[in-house]
Amino acid sequence: MSGITEDTLRRVVEEVVNKANDKLLEEVRSLTQEVSKIKAKTDNLEKRIDGVEADVVREMAAVREELKEQQQRVIRMSNLVLMGVPESGEGLKLAVKLMGVIYPTWTGPLIDNRIGVPNKKGPRPLRIPLPSASERAKALRECVKLKEHREFDKISVRRDLTKIQQQEIQLRSPVGTRSAKKRKRQQTGEDNSSKKHMTGIDDMDLGSTQ
Repeated sequence: MSGITEDTLRRVVEEVVNKANDKLLEEVRSLTQEVSKIKAKTDNLEKRIDGVEADVVREMAAVREELKEQQQRVIRMSNLVLMGVPESGEGLKLAVKLMGVIYPTWTGPLIDNRIGVPNKKGPRPLRIPLPSASERAKALRECVKLKEHREFDKISVRRDLTKIQQQEIQLRSPVGTRSAKKRKRQQTGEDNSSKKHMTGIDDMDLGSTQ
């Protein structure tokens, strides 16, 4: 080619190639940055999804536990629990006699349905089902008649409550309230005394039905 030397042509080609390479490298760097941004967003989104999934799992577990609790409350609504009934044939006869006082229409049979595992502390609570919650309420109202019978002095009649119901009642009681306040003071450093000066919710056996 006239007027253009081989060196000039080579330089022109090199410049074109270099510019193309520079542009390509710039585009690659730009794409790499975009990919990094997208990856960061994806990682963040995955973390958020994991967090939401964990929250959902916790919520579902809480709902299942609440459902179990409500089912147990419904099941127990019509039950009476007798505390202090000796675990013997004579004890069951005494329970039958007691039921005749507080629920005269009760015909039995009385099943020795004890709550919990045997222990040396005393007789386990005796669970007695009644036809309905309203019938149980009638029987509980009639418990005032038991004061007229000395043979029932060591027996108490209660509702059949779940552990959570027991805890709720204890926390609402004056003793439970004082115990909760004391624990709070100890946690905040306001009360450094380790000596127990009263019996409260911490001393109660929540495994027994009340």
